[in-house]
Amino acid sequence: MKQSSLTLIIDKMEKKGFIERKAKQSDRRAYLICITSKGRQLEEPINKAVEDINKQSFLGINNEEKNTLLNILKKIDTNLK
Repeated sequence: MKQSSLTLIIDKMEKKGFIERKAKQSDRRAYLICITSKGRQLEEPINKAVEDINKQSFLGINNEEKNTLLNILKKIDTNLK
């Protein structure tokens, strides 16, 4: 992900109160990105939604087929880097 894209996402999440930036003590140019209590409230519903999507996506696909697919996708990702 490009730094500019990541910065935009972090800015939006901070504006909505899901995360906060904290200055890193050892490097004044760097920040730590910390999840807020408002952000933590989204953790369970997001994990549940991801789990549901994964289950639906792999319906009718056995573990061997799933592993083959994931290995192929990893190779494609490596090729594109």
